[in-house]
Amino acid sequence: MTKQSMGALVADLVAWGYLERCADPGDKRAHIVRRTACGWEVERVARTSLAQLQAAWAAAIGPEAFAQLYQTLEKLSRLFRSG
Repeated sequence: MTKQSMGALVADLVAWGYLERCADPGDKRAHIVRRTACGWEVERVARTSLAQLQAAWAAAIGPEAFAQLYQTLEKLSRLFRSG
């Protein structure tokens, strides 16, 4: 992701109220970006939803098959991250 793309993403998340930008007291050129209360709530809801989805998939295909699927997806994720 380019610096410009990241800057645009952060600007959107600030505008939507999920993040806030603050001046970095140690570096006048830099900003600290952190989650707002709304941003933390979105993470909580996302994690809860993901856990519910994973439980539903495990119930549908069985815990062993789900564990194998999860491991395979993790391997693919590592492959794509490494380039």
